[in-house]
Amino acid sequence: MPIQNLKKIFHPQSVAVIGASRRENRVGHTVLQNLIGGGLQGDIYPVNPKYKAIGGMPCFSKVSELPTTADLAVVCTPA
Repeated sequence: MPIQNLKKIFHPQSVAVIGASRRENRVGHTVLQNLIGGGLQGDIYPVNPKYKAIGGMPCFSKVSELPTTADLAVVCTPA
């Protein structure tokens, strides 16, 4: 894999959080809060069919509903 392809992993402009959650004891909540609090300069897309919004952000039912392709997806669901 060429090094330029790694740029989107280490410096994403958009991140989909699959399994984002409102519940504080869930990994999906922690990841979402860390991205928001960490100063990500791009878009964050919570993905969870259980919610219409999380923390004031629209929540998408599935990845195919995102307005654009995310550079990085973090999967926060049980195996």
